[in-house]
Amino acid sequence: MTTITPPGTTGSDRTASPFEAARATGVHGASSIQTFMPGVGGLSRTHGDADGFAAYLNRFSPGNFRFRDSGVQFWQYAEPYDDWQGVYGSDAVSVFYHSGHGTMDGAGVFYAPLGAAWGGKDWIRSDEITWGNERLRYAFWSTCLSLRVHGGHSPWRTWAAHAAGMRMLFGWETVSWDVDVYGRRFWDHWNTGQSFSAAWLNSGWDGGRDQAPSACGMGATEGEAKDRVFAERTIMTAPASSNWWWWTYYDAVRSVGAPTVGANESPAEAMSVQWDDMVSLTGALGEIGATTVHGNLARVALAHERDADRRASSELSAADVTVSAQSVMSALDLPGVDTEPHLVRTQRAAGARGDGSENVAPHVAGYSVEYRQIVEGSRVITPESGYVRVHLDAAGRALSADVAVRPVRSVRTTPRLAVPVAGGGGVVPTVGALLGAAASEHPDIPSDAEPIPGSREVGLIDDGNIAVRGAHEGYLVSAGHELEKKVRVSVPLDR
Repeated sequence: MTTITPPGTTGSDRTASPFEAARATGVHGASSIQTFMPGVGGLSRTHGDADGFAAYLNRFSPGNFRFRDSGVQFWQYAEPYDDWQGVYGSDAVSVFYHSGHGTMDGAGVFYAPLGAAWGGKDWIRSDEITWGNERLRYAFWSTCLSLRVHGGHSPWRTWAAHAAGMRMLFGWETVSWDVDVYGRRFWDHWNTGQSFSAAWLNSGWDGGRDQAPSACGMGATEGEAKDRVFAERTIMTAPASSNWWWWTYYDAVRSVGAPTVGANESPAEAMSVQWDDMVSLTGALGEIGATTVHGNLARVALAHERDADRRASSELSAADVTVSAQSVMSALDLPGVDTEPHLVRTQRAAGARGDGSENVAPHVAGYSVEYRQIVEGSRVITPESGYVRVHLDAAGRALSADVAVRPVRSVRTTPRLAVPVAGGGGVVPTVGALLGAAASEHPDIPSDAEPIPGSREVGLIDDGNIAVRGAHEGYLVSAGHELEKKVRVSVPLDR
């Protein structure tokens, strides 16, 4: 079976509703901050992030509110104002999305700066929040360090006393990239049949491989909480018991491929690639499993997710995991597409009884192997495209494959521009010079900032219907008050 959404459409074009009720009203709201109070460095992509999330839900139910910058204030998060007039505030809706800065202290308390002062307060702390006692069931903290799972932290530790009635929480273990893909790609992945947690984890991966998204579900029993975190994909308005908490997250990235060729060199030729539509791959995809195609993203179901082994005490080697994934890739045999293994990610899970009397230690819940598309020796380096990700359970059995590659229609190479020098000759700028110039022009990158080690990649940058040879590099930037963000600069190598 193959279900197709026309190529080129986006999550906001599809008609599948995530809501339980056919005519849901007053069920979602979003807030985002790019300009903060003095002393807190700004962000650049959070409005786009939250807009991408809210735009999809707006097709089925207009949001109660969409606050930005100075409109994002303390009262919207704290009692007794978080359900103000039954319309405004984070607990006045079933689904709330917040995109901005965040950090966490050693005691597990989460902090987020706001856009303006209200009542003398311009930050919100997790221990000032009481969620779920009115309407909120799903909260998305699209911020750094909002749902930590390492270093003695856990979602239960931070949120259990402040989220009675909640069904799910979504956030991050790590400092995240300042990009606008998370909210939009969440619904793209959901539209291929993924659960809420899988869609969140994979949309986080689409923003960058060196970050760890996390998701948590609550329930009356361990089994209910576990089922919610791995399987729930419909927005429900009924409260959940907080007797048990279960969370899952992507953890370590293990490289299984060669480093990006020429990362510190300057290619002699510019390259542009024209893509064909993904629809031409549906025959090959459908031959190995039920396939859902949403725009330029597809998912092939290889086994029932509910039958997955989600708990293993020992971890498989990267070699063993790759062997299992390679059998799927061999069966796919996608026409006009070449790939190579790139990364292995381990998915883990853990849990706790709501009263803290019982804890389930972190354990392996699955694996994902990412293959990157290669065109004439150049790898697609745009995080949200040019990949096949094979997902396996904890025993190494293939469950599904996410496909974001497209066949090559044509390739064009030309000499890179050698800027003429008066009197003759020309100079081709190096990759380092181009990236350095882009960083110096970026308003959020200090002049003395150093690139994140290992973040430079040279390859193909996807740009819709075409891809061009280019390079990108990342920077870890302080925003003050122990806040940080990751910023990526990209340059084409066509000049």
